[in-house]
Amino acid sequence: MFKHYLSGILSVVLFGMHLSAHAQPTSDQTLYLILRATGNAVTVQEAIVKPLRFRPTASHATDPYRYVLLSQDNKELFSSYFYDPLAINVDDFSDPQHPKGGKKILAEASFHLKVPYLPEATRIRFERKNEQTGKFQPMGTSPLNVFPRNQP
Repeated sequence: MFKHYLSGILSVVLFGMHLSAHAQPTSDQTLYLILRATGNAVTVQEAIVKPLRFRPTASHATDPYRYVLLSQDNKELFSSYFYDPLAINVDDFSDPQHPKGGKKILAEASFHLKVPYLPEATRIRFERKNEQTGKFQPMGTSPLNVFPRNQP
């Protein structure tokens, strides 16, 4: 009985350590990024701090892109996954009786991401998943030139 009780306590402690090690950063502000994707590059067009509490959106390791917020000394502060901004779903209604759907890959696209505002984050690294290996490969790093809300 004692062994079972001790095992339960140990499981709870280990689970708590896992959660604290993988906890989302708390931030009372959100960094709203306006980005541009072209082929093999994603660049930051604008970064605006908004006074909204950051709530992580659903992201999955199966999404083909990932971003990592980096500090000045290259420490990874936060990371998450996002969809392919160049892939859009299209519908073809030329035959109303048999509509078709599919995916189209754009040459370039503008899109946005909401990430936690972390004052120590100075750069953002974008990565793309390699289809053969399943590992993420760096696409490039952009500086985070952050503007307060309602400023250029």
